[in-house]
Amino acid sequence: MRKRSYLSRGFTLVELLIAIAIIAVLAALLLTVLHKAKDKAKQTSCLHNLKQINLAVRMYADDFRDRVTPPPGFYTSVEKWYRYKELVASYAGSSAAPKPSDKLFSCPADTFYYSASGYRSGGLCQKPQTGYSSYIFNAVNVYGTNTNPGMFDKSLVAVKEPSKTVLVCESAAFTPFSWHNPQQQGADYRFPNSHDMLGFVDGHAQYIKMYWSGTGEAWNYDPPSDYDYKWSAN
Repeated sequence: MRKRSYLSRGFTLVELLIAIAIIAVLAALLLTVLHKAKDKAKQTSCLHNLKQINLAVRMYADDFRDRVTPPPGFYTSVEKWYRYKELVASYAGSSAAPKPSDKLFSCPADTFYYSASGYRSGGLCQKPQTGYSSYIFNAVNVYGTNTNPGMFDKSLVAVKEPSKTVLVCESAAFTPFSWHNPQQQGADYRFPNSHDMLGFVDGHAQYIKMYWSGTGEAWNYDPPSDYDYKWSAN
């Protein structure tokens, strides 16, 4: 009987292309999963920062007539609603002197922002005028106008809805845009239902959607009642 020999053959070109395509799809899926995991880690870190800062603000208020009110002559070139950091930093175990290396006040997703002239790379936490902070105190009313809501010099105990009233939040929430879910609508960097981190008077912090009416910025007005936050203490 004649023995039959079988020669091993390599991949055909079609088979090779199919294998490469499968590998490319799997790699794309893996990169998507890793990207989502990285974004989630940034959100978790940011939320943890905000909870600590929110607690520090409340501890400061406990020592100063239940209010967040700076002493006379306190404000300098740092924007007023950022400079609360110098008041409360020691309560969070941080240095009161503003410095970019203070990770507690830096959201890891804070890598860009917008100015009147458009998109800017680099985080707000890297800017001296913010006191090197990604987080902002709900104190628009510090400028002395009754039309601006806010918690400046307001009694925390007297707040009517502490679980909905913002105490501290990401700077992006004031605008609003989002560091965690960036998008741009038309020529405007503001967009409705952007998602940001907010810390509330009752002590909890949450990642929730923001309201934008299409004019001004989010901090100019309280949102409709079906949103889970408000700026005003009333």
